[in-house]
Amino acid sequence: ADATEPSIAQPTPPASAAPVTGIPARAPRVSFTQSRIQVPWNAPAALVGLRRTGSLAAAATVRFEIEPGLAEPDEDFIAPADNRVRFSEGEDAALIVIPLVQRTDTRGTRSLWLTLIGDNIDPDGIREVQVVLMNDV
Repeated sequence: ADATEPSIAQPTPPASAAPVTGIPARAPRVSFTQSRIQVPWNAPAALVGLRRTGSLAAAATVRFEIEPGLAEPDEDFIAPADNRVRFSEGEDAALIVIPLVQRTDTRGTRSLWLTLIGDNIDPDGIREVQVVLMNDV
């Protein structure tokens, strides 16, 4: 008589199971590039740099708030109409442009603060930046 070998059934994954592709990419995180920026009064704008780390595979958006400090909106600077910065797929750097009001009177050095808000802020990065409008630079 022939002996048949027992077969070992392999489990079949459900059709909805996602394929295993390895370790998931690190979620995108955003931070400022520096914590303090000095800008001369006669500059047309303050340029505030942002850096994105982690996965660049998809677009990402970060929001920011402006706290005027001693700098006054519409008298010293023009707050951007949109408080969001969008990173395109593959993009790891961006700028927030804050137009400065060109004044002829002398005012002392003034500053404003930008703070990143939202879920995709880099916990190890720079979350807040002081923009100093220098009267003597």
